[in-house]
Amino acid sequence: MVNKPSPPEHRLRKPQPRRLATHQALVAAARAIVVTQGVAGLRTEEVVRQAGVAKGTFFAHFPDREHLVATLAAQDLTRILAAQTFPINDLASLRQALEPQLMLMSADLQVIAAMIRFSAASDTDTTGMAAALCRHEGWIAAHLEALQARAAIRRDLSPALLAQGVQALILQRAIAAACAPDLPEDRLADLLAALLARPD
Repeated sequence: MVNKPSPPEHRLRKPQPRRLATHQALVAAARAIVVTQGVAGLRTEEVVRQAGVAKGTFFAHFPDREHLVATLAAQDLTRILAAQTFPINDLASLRQALEPQLMLMSADLQVIAAMIRFSAASDTDTTGMAAALCRHEGWIAAHLEALQARAAIRRDLSPALLAQGVQALILQRAIAAACAPDLPEDRLADLLAALLARPD
């Protein structure tokens, strides 16, 4: 029997209550700033001032500002999925159910950049973004599987593969919306139809 190597010691330690409280205070301060000033107003100096901690403490929790932006976006995406109760029966209702995710992703190019940067799961990602995007993809795939069972969408590709395509479309539409806000709002509906509609 081969002994498995022990995980690094830092993975075995649970976060101390004080460290957790500081982390939560930084996130809460950042969220308050984003609500009033948007992501563009998120300055490290203001976050630590509102959280009541030293600037060095910020960097002990977040290697850079983008880690904080990704943490906020991951929490928002998780919350959106948990609150989603909209019935999805066809392509039109799928498009409507995807609106909160699209709004989150298109709110700011910095959010999109953070999502892309932390989209791949790794041991060093402390933002939760990879896990949130994975849950998002699974949520989409589950609804696509149900739509396939109703013969409402194409059935020649797996729900998992189609879900990746839908996620890519949302990201593409979010980037376009952030760069050119005057684009037609129904563009995502057209893209979804092109990807998912049954070939007749």
